[in-house]
This record gives sequence, C-alpha cells and structure tokens, in this order.
Amino acid sequence: MSDTAATGTLLSRAKRLAAIGRTKRDDEGASQDQNQAQTALNKLDAELTGFAGVLAVHRALRKAGVPVEAVSELDKPATALRERVASQGRPTAQYLNARVRDTASLRSQMSESDKVAWRGWADAQIASLPQELLPRLGVGQASAKERIRKLRLVAVAPPNKSDITLFKLSLDHVKDILADVEDAGDLNALLARFNSNGGRLRLSEVTDEELALIRNDASLAEQIFLSTT
Repeated sequence: MSDTAATGTLLSRAKRLAAIGRTKRDDEGASQDQNQAQTALNKLDAELTGFAGVLAVHRALRKAGVPVEAVSELDKPATALRERVASQGRPTAQYLNARVRDTASLRSQMSESDKVAWRGWADAQIASLPQELLPRLGVGQASAKERIRKLRLVAVAPPNKSDITLFKLSLDHVKDILADVEDAGDLNALLARFNSNGGRLRLSEVTDEELALIRNDASLAEQIFLSTT
C-alpha cells in the first residue's frame, strides 16, 4: 500500500472514530437530560401528592363550616404543563422544576391560610359554649372540662381531616350536655353573677328564692359555701 493510500485509510478511520465519539457524547448528553427530567418529574409528582392532601383538608374545613379563603389559580401548574407538552413535546428538567416551585407555592399559601381560618373559627366555637353552666353538671363537670381542654389543644394545632371530625363531634357533645341544664334561667343567671364576681357574692345580694334554687339543685348544693372575710 502506498503512502497516499495509507494516509487516506487512516484519515477515513479517524473520521469514523470522531463520528462515533460525537454520537456517544450526544447519547450521554441525552441520557443525562432524560435522568434530570425524570428526577424533576418525581419531585413534581411528590409535590402534587402533598398538595392533594392539603386540598383535602381545605375541603373538609369548608364542609365543617370554617370560613376558608378561596385560593385562585389552583390549576395553573397543570395547565402550563399540558400546554407546554402540547406545543413543544417533552418538557425539560428546568421547566419541570419551575412547575414544582409553582405547586409548592400554592400548597404553602393554602396551608397557611387554612391554619389561620381554623384557629379563629375553632376558638370562636369554644368561646360560644356557655361554660358558666359547668358547675351544674355535678359529677359530669370534670369530664366536660376535659373535653373543652382537648378542644383547645386541637384548635391551636394544624388542622387535619381526622381532627376536624373529632372536634365537631366533641364540640356538639359538650353543647348537648350544657343544653340540658340551660333551661333553668333563674339559676343560670345566678351562676353568671357568681362567675362575673370571681365566684363570690355577698349574702345580701342573694334572695331567699335564689338560695332555695341552690339548695334544690343537687349538683350545686355541695359546691357553694358560705364564708366570712
């Protein structure tokens, strides 16, 4: 083989090797892009799962009567992704990561707003209970007070579907218990006067009829004492 022919053969081989090298680099680049896109897609899937949980709590709060704020543009990330796929095909990792951030922002916004709405509503529900009637429950007073204590704990915690349901059930139970003793208007008014004065009234401020009401109520007869200062 002549020098010219040998040179041509080596040049041809070099070109083939260079082409193979470029193809390999392109394949490696494509594989890296695909891996990055898959990682971003996994993040988006996890974020959407978390968002679904927050949305379920939001709906439970609204069903319970909590005045939650409406969160706008809930479908913004999904709509943007669909439009991107339809117009340009498979999205890049960078684009997917942007949708992850959009979804995380919406989830955070809804979660924080719902916490504030829940706390305000739950506190108001507890405050509306006629707790001045608790002394009239007798032996049931301790149980009712414990339920109210637990209601306060749930009110300050981040809401979840289970706690929302249990809060409503327990609140309604306490309401029903107190409603059973709410009919005695005169006695309730007397107890309210005791409560508004730190649990103490002068004997001159209590009528004979009111004393009779106290004596005739078994739940109070052992709880009210006369004392001197």
